[in-house]
Amino acid sequence: SGNACVCRNKIRQTCQKLLSLLQERCLQACHKMAQALETWTKEALDIYAQSRSLDTELDSCIDMVGSYGAAVSKAGEVFESVSGDLVSDLKAQCQRSHDPAAVQPSISLVSDSSPALSVGDGSLKNSRKRERLPRPLTRGLQNLEVSTAELLRLMDDNYAVTMKLFELSLPSPQAPAGEEA
Repeated sequence: SGNACVCRNKIRQTCQKLLSLLQERCLQACHKMAQALETWTKEALDIYAQSRSLDTELDSCIDMVGSYGAAVSKAGEVFESVSGDLVSDLKAQCQRSHDPAAVQPSISLVSDSSPALSVGDGSLKNSRKRERLPRPLTRGLQNLEVSTAELLRLMDDNYAVTMKLFELSLPSPQAPAGEEA
């Protein structure tokens, strides 16, 4: 019975030492790990919510860029059409103001000598010069072309940045276990 008491006391002391070690070392470490895990989980949930929001915004931006591209394309088509119509109208107006019938009698009234032909050729050259677009209109069209090219370049840059953001918002594929990335 004395031996049993000594054994029980040793067991009780060992249990108290183990309990003390558990409380001093293990519980504190477990508590710190639990706090770190809780912090990580909160941050991960925040990042996930933010990535979902960015994904939605990115989809919206992609839609806007697409509609803007379509609008710019349509504006380019309208510009080409209107400028072509304008050039045609200006040519027609120049031809009407310099009626070939009015030029023809001056050629037919003059003898067939070389000086008369050169005068006739000179008047035709002058009418060709007048068929050109006025300088302010030409400059305006050139400025519009430069502005359109700049807008298209900016749109391409914006699209590239948007695609990079989109790639960043997607989770990267994980390599299977045992393989190196």
